[in-house]
Amino acid sequence: MATPHYFAYRLGGKQYIDSTDVVTPTNRGVFTVNVPNHPSWGTAVYNDQLKPLRILKAKSKWQVYDTTNFSGITYYDLGGHQYVKAGNGTFVPHY
Repeated sequence: MATPHYFAYRLGGKQYIDSTDVVTPTNRGVFTVNVPNHPSWGTAVYNDQLKPLRILKAKSKWQVYDTTNFSGITYYDLGGHQYVKAGNGTFVPHY
């Protein structure tokens, strides 16, 4: 029988945390408004019922907290129940 392997992060001293208890956010980052084929256009911000709330200016940058899907389309969550279509800009993740 093989010996099981455990992975942990050393916190310092003799303190460790199991690697399965650590979450590394991959859906967090920065969204820059950049509508394909229309670099001067802004993009709409929607609520969770997909009603437009306002327009974000072209090339403006926004903190992204998560991603979600509405009707099979990916949106970035800007916080406060505000979403932008992923295809209307570029995303750089935080690691």
